Amino acid sequence: FSEHILVLPEAIEQAATCEFEHDGTLDRYLAGLVTFAKLKADSANDLKLNEHLATQAGLGHFRGDLGENAKIRYASDYSATYKGVTRLFPLHVTLGAGLNPRACMSICFDWDPEARKLILARFGRHGRGA
Repeated sequence: FSEHILVLPEAIEQAATCEFEHDGTLDRYLAGLVTFAKLKADSANDLKLNEHLATQAGLGHFRGDLGENAKIRYASDYSATYKGVTRLFPLHVTLGAGLNPRACMSICFDWDPEARKLILARFGRHGRGA
């Protein structure tokens, strides 16, 4: 996992309090994130869209960006500090549906082309403004 994905402290803190109850679904998505990171790291895929790679990795409910409402009004829900800069992490997958944190969660991330790793920034309750 750590060969392909860097988990930020914010995500680790959120994971500790995550109420999501569907471990099988979560396991599949975590495996899919590793597959997505491996595909992104392969230079043969440099020109392929994230959405295409996410489909190949089996990441249903993948989105390549946040909605304008989420970006403007609720940016803090989708932000983390990476390399000393607090910024949005727009790539995300949503597991489940609704606003109940036991039945729905989000994982927000982005790709660092220098490190050739997926940076996982949010892990838990679905953010506001979605």
